[in-house]
Amino acid sequence: MLSGKGPLALSSIHGEVAQFSGVVDRFGGKQKLGKIVPTLCVRSLRHVASGRVVEPEHWWFRLSQEWSELGLQPGDAVQFTAKVHHCTKGWVDQCLSEGDHASVRDQVVGFAGNIRSVVVTRRSPRRLDHELLLREQLQQQEARISAADQARLNLEAQVTQARLCLEAQVDQAARALAAQQRRALLAVVCALGLGFSAGRLVGWRMASPGEAASMGAAPQASSGFQLTESAVAPPGRSTP
Repeated sequence: MLSGKGPLALSSIHGEVAQFSGVVDRFGGKQKLGKIVPTLCVRSLRHVASGRVVEPEHWWFRLSQEWSELGLQPGDAVQFTAKVHHCTKGWVDQCLSEGDHASVRDQVVGFAGNIRSVVVTRRSPRRLDHELLLREQLQQQEARISAADQARLNLEAQVTQARLCLEAQVDQAARALAAQQRRALLAVVCALGLGFSAGRLVGWRMASPGEAASMGAAPQASSGFQLTESAVAPPGRSTP
C-alpha cells in the first residue's frame, strides 16, 4: 500500500505511527465547554516514508504546546510524528434546550491529540523580513535615484561651463573683430587724408601762376627774403 503512487488514505494505515509533513495554512478556534480552543490547519499533508499525498489533504489540529512553542506562521513547512486512529471530526450544534448538545461530528480515521516531534523544516518569509526586504529595495532605489540626480547635476555643470567658455570665446572674438574694424577704419581715414593732401600738392605744382595764386601762396624761400620787382625786371630797363 505504501509503494503506490496515488493518494494514501489514512484509513489504510490505521493504528500506525508515522511521520507526516505539511504546510501551515491558517489558524482558527473551536468552542469546547464554553471556551474557545485555538486550532491550526495543516494542508498539503504527505506521508514522509513514501512521499505520497495523504487523503484527506488537510487536517485541523488543536494548537497544543508542541505547535505553539515553535512560533508558527502561515506558510511554514512542518514535519511531525502522529498515530493514525479513529477520531471525530466536525462541529457541535447547540440545541434549543439549555445545556443539551447534539453532536454532528463524524467518526473518521485521522490524527488525534497525540502529536509529537514537531519541527519546522522551512520558514515562510516573515512580515518583518518582508518589510526589511522592501526597505532594502527602497534604499537601493533611492541610491539609484540619487546617483542619477548627481549625474544630471554633473552634466548640467559641464554644460554650464562649456556655455560660459563659448560665450567668453565669442566675446573675445567680437572684441578682436571690433578692434580690427577700428584699425581698418583709421587706415582708410589716414589713406584718404594723405591722398587728399598729395592731390592738392600735385595740383598746385601743375597749375599756372594765376591758378596757383588762387589755390594759395607759394612756400616762402628758405633764406627768409622776398623777391622784389627790380630783381626780376628785364635788362636795359632802368629803375626809377
